[in-house]
Amino acid sequence: MSSYDFNPISQEQQQAAIHELQATLVYWSPHGHVYHTSIAGQAITNSEELTEGTAEQAIAAGREKLCKFCAKRDDINTEGMLLDGDPDDVVIDTQEEAGADDALDTVDEAIDDALELEEDETEAETK
Repeated sequence: MSSYDFNPISQEQQQAAIHELQATLVYWSPHGHVYHTSIAGQAITNSEELTEGTAEQAIAAGREKLCKFCAKRDDINTEGMLLDGDPDDVVIDTQEEAGADDALDTVDEAIDDALELEEDETEAETK
């Protein structure tokens, strides 16, 4: 899986996260895009494998954004930090994009099949 982040974390955002969460353990999953301050969060509870560390380690591992639900639950001062779901945050996951393309292809094929079936039935009725 690969991702393209068109709004990478700035040095200021990284320092804000490290400063705010310096004494806090954070968690991330191997396939997630964010780090969490609790393993009880709704987005992380289904993960079988978690890594535990500091915000600096999470950011170094490519998890540059703090989970917005964790931030709200733990009342974290997020000023200057990069949160998941930020309006300026644009991440394209090429695997998800490919999956969406496959789904669209499947829908297109189903529509084509239905139209062919309808044409066949119309032809059969006119004979």
